[in-house]
Amino acid sequence: MRKIALVVYILFQYLASAAQNSFTDTTYFFDGKISWYCSMNEIDSTWCCYSYYQNGKLMLIEQFKSKNHDAINQKIGFNPDGKIAYIMPFKDFMIHGIFIEYHTNGNIKTQGSFYKNCKYGEWTNYHTNGQILSRGKYLPSLNDTVAFDENDSLFVPFKIEFALEPTKFKIGNEYLTEVLKSSDTYLIKEGKRTEEWLYWDKDGKLMRKEHYDKKGKLVH
Repeated sequence: MRKIALVVYILFQYLASAAQNSFTDTTYFFDGKISWYCSMNEIDSTWCCYSYYQNGKLMLIEQFKSKNHDAINQKIGFNPDGKIAYIMPFKDFMIHGIFIEYHTNGNIKTQGSFYKNCKYGEWTNYHTNGQILSRGKYLPSLNDTVAFDENDSLFVPFKIEFALEPTKFKIGNEYLTEVLKSSDTYLIKEGKRTEEWLYWDKDGKLMRKEHYDKKGKLVH
């Protein structure tokens, strides 16, 4: 009995400590539904934030984990029907790792890797029916500074669009409905295309080829 009592006491102390070292914040739509919720736990240095559509489905999950609470592990975006729209990996403030974007029907749209905000390695784009649209490789400029600098002209917008969602707005005593397209935009470096790039139509027929030299210049 003493052992059981000790275990219960330790568990109680842990939960009490976790409660004292936790933080939550919530915002709401005009109809009272949650639009954003974020929780932080000081003990294991983690944040987890959730954004919602007005229909109650998840729009975005942001996961943080670092000693200084400043390194995002990943962002997961969702369409209004609950299907995953994209998974964006992060490391030390930079986009880093395998990126996947999905069509609204659930099929993969784009898949490739980032190295410190820069596209690198093999990237593949798909038609909505699952057939490959294009495939090729990027060679990152590893000698360049690839950390984010808003004044760096080498950065280009990388936009990810979500499915359309009817959204209600209140103006005075009237409610208006507008169809919006959710999107996220990140600043990245394209990297240099290298070797052979291939393009297919939605039926799998090869449409064209592109060849790039080691400097990323299109040869033919």
